[in-house]
Amino acid sequence: MLWFLRSPRVRRLGTGGTITAFPVVATRSSSSVRCMVEHYPDELRPEDYRARAAERARSNVGGIGVAVERDVSARAERGRAWECVVSDGERHAHVRAEAPDLGAGQAILPELVETAIERRAEDAGFDGVVAQAPIVLGPAELTTA
Repeated sequence: MLWFLRSPRVRRLGTGGTITAFPVVATRSSSSVRCMVEHYPDELRPEDYRARAAERARSNVGGIGVAVERDVSARAERGRAWECVVSDGERHAHVRAEAPDLGAGQAILPELVETAIERRAEDAGFDGVVAQAPIVLGPAELTTA
């Protein structure tokens, strides 16, 4: 056994352990339930989201790009909600996208939200999408890529 595990200050995980500078060894695994984790890199600067949206606009046939900035479902009345940046490559705006028919725990990839809003923008253009805010998305729009 390693010397630091014999230290009286170190307790094993699951027995009311303490915070120490030493590694703590788990004696059992408690991952009986699988869950999907959505990753929203909140450490990015606002400029990074605008740059992502502008890059998507340059590569998109409709000329509009979207970047999901953060999941704000906890503040939504029901369903899921996201704050997004919409760009035409030169201008940008913040819009809120909502999916009230989805369950609060239902995992949706950010790319699906971005693609759904970009499809809406093909007909409406930049100004039309911004005017539609908050954009209400249906489950069918978020399940097809």
